[in-house]
Amino acid sequence: MIVRAGMPSTSNAEPELSSAEVLGNIFIFMFAGHEANPNTLTFIIALLACHLAIRQHLQHDIDRIVGPPHSDR
Repeated sequence: MIVRAGMPSTSNAEPELSSAEVLGNIFIFMFAGHEANPNTLTFIIALLACHLAIRQHLQHDIDRIVGPPHSDR
């Protein structure tokens, strides 16, 4: 949709966005998502550290799906 906004349409000879605006928006979409994922995971880990009952429930669900952890010691 962003790239299409940078092209002239049949009803308007001028594109809605300039080439620089298209490249700027693509850059923002690519790198904004890069920062959001680590922040979300960090926040989830911090919340799980503060809420023991939820962490235990999550661990129970993981063990049920993938099996309990194996001890190699």
